[in-house]
Amino acid sequence: MVTKYRMSCSMSSVYSRSWGPDVVPASGGDGDDACMSPSPVAGAVIVHSGRLLLVRRASPVGVLLWTFPSGKVEPGEAASEVAVREAREEVGVSVAPLVILGSRVHPLSSRRVVYVACQLLAGEAHAASPREVAEVAWVDRGRLTELVPDGLYGPVQAWVNGRLASG
Repeated sequence: MVTKYRMSCSMSSVYSRSWGPDVVPASGGDGDDACMSPSPVAGAVIVHSGRLLLVRRASPVGVLLWTFPSGKVEPGEAASEVAVREAREEVGVSVAPLVILGSRVHPLSSRRVVYVACQLLAGEAHAASPREVAEVAWVDRGRLTELVPDGLYGPVQAWVNGRLASG
């Protein structure tokens, strides 16, 4: 279980005992949540059999077309919970969160993104939510460079590098 701690607008992250930094505070009803607008996003970073799971958005987020399965973190939710939920809802797979790889304000979307490494437990990836996802792809290193030419966020790239097949 992930333990969430409340934070104010002046704090940059929430820490949990079992997962490390987590972004969204448990709501206290005092208006602090308004400072988190727009809501942060949690992305599920899933590598299985040497391939990374990416989704092509039905509606691109700015110039972002290929992303991780991801979704909005609601107040009081842990990023790891959101990553599990979004993997199930968007691509129809069951995952277990492993570790939070880091978070940043994405340079192209201006949204705060928390990256959660996940282990695939079950399911065949497919566009389970066609309203959100047009296509899914398990990519090797070569295809990743083609689909995400600017590369991944440093800590995510470092984690993925040791797990991807060459291509």
